[in-house]
Amino acid sequence: MKPLLACAAFTLFASSFAPQEQQFVRIVWTAHWIDVPGASKQDYGVYHFRRTFDMATKPDRLVVYVSGDNRYQLFVNGKRVSWGPARGDLTHWRYEAVDIAAQLRAGKNVLAA
Repeated sequence: MKPLLACAAFTLFASSFAPQEQQFVRIVWTAHWIDVPGASKQDYGVYHFRRTFDMATKPDRLVVYVSGDNRYQLFVNGKRVSWGPARGDLTHWRYEAVDIAAQLRAGKNVLAA
C-alpha cells in the first residue's frame, strides 16, 4: 500500500510542473476530427492530408494540438515535427502540444499529416 501512496503523491507533485499548454484541458474545444468522406470506419486505411497556407510574417510561437485515432506523423514544410499515437481510450483522447514556429516562414507554408 505504501508504494501506491508514494506513487500517487509523486504524480500529484509532478503534475504541478505540467507545461502551460496542459491548462487548456479544462476548455471544451470545438475542434473536430479530420477524416476522408465516405471512408469505412471499420476498415484499415492510410490517409494523407495536406494544407497550404500563407503567412504575412514568421511567428515567434505557434502551438498546434495534434492527435490521431491510430498512428500519425505531422510535417511542417517537409520536416517531421511530431508523430504518435497519442495513446488514449474511447472516453479520454490524448494530444500533443507542438510549437511549429521554428519550421514556419513568411509566405507559403505546407502542413501535412
